[in-house]
Amino acid sequence: MRLVLILLSAAFSGSFTVLAQDAALGIRSHHIDPESAEARDYFFPYGSLVSSVYPNSGAKDLGLEALDYLYQINDEKVSQDRSISDILEDYRPEESVNVYYERAGRLRSGTLRLSNANDLEEVHRSSEQDPFLGISSTHAEKPSGVKGAIVNVLNNST
Repeated sequence: MRLVLILLSAAFSGSFTVLAQDAALGIRSHHIDPESAEARDYFFPYGSLVSSVYPNSGAKDLGLEALDYLYQINDEKVSQDRSISDILEDYRPEESVNVYYERAGRLRSGTLRLSNANDLEEVHRSSEQDPFLGISSTHAEKPSGVKGAIVNVLNNST
């Protein structure tokens, strides 16, 4: 359930502004499907892989890190039908939730205070500061029985 505040900006003109307050953990992440979860040996088939954590967020305060795998908030596990974002629609900023995640093969949990998604600040890095592995993705077909990803190694990379 999303909390929507309606502010009347001009009483006589009849105009108004709608401001949505979306609850956020304070992470950037992407959904992981069961095949990818199995390839990574995760304990749970559905979840979200953290790619970055916003400063001054509940996720940062809890100590969430890039590559943590989130699979549950309070009593609701991520599923085929409900992503982390879907689950968060049931909450408001400033509420506390229990977050369940996996890091390096260990199950962990903690409580964090949800942020207002509109208040999170992006961290901007120059291209020199961005992580670089020296590989790129490919659309080559994976041989049968091979787990993992097929990649291209970029020339002149370390």
